[in-house]
Amino acid sequence: PCVPTGGCSVVHWDVVKYVRQERLDGNEPNERGIMKAMGKIWGRKVSSKEMYEMFPGMPSKQGLKIGGCPQSTRKGGY
Repeated sequence: PCVPTGGCSVVHWDVVKYVRQERLDGNEPNERGIMKAMGKIWGRKVSSKEMYEMFPGMPSKQGLKIGGCPQSTRKGGY
């Protein structure tokens, strides 16, 4: 897993850069949007399982934290 102290690969940083840029653009990225964007960048289908293996603490929230952005204000669930 990617943690702020290290252990991040290039694909981890792709996610972090994407969620950071989305946040700076005024959007709150969700998991589905992240998977679609990463699928375009990586040229393959990305599963939710793969995202949660890379970011066990929720891809959108953990990506924002590692990217140095404020915490998400979006509520989880329904």
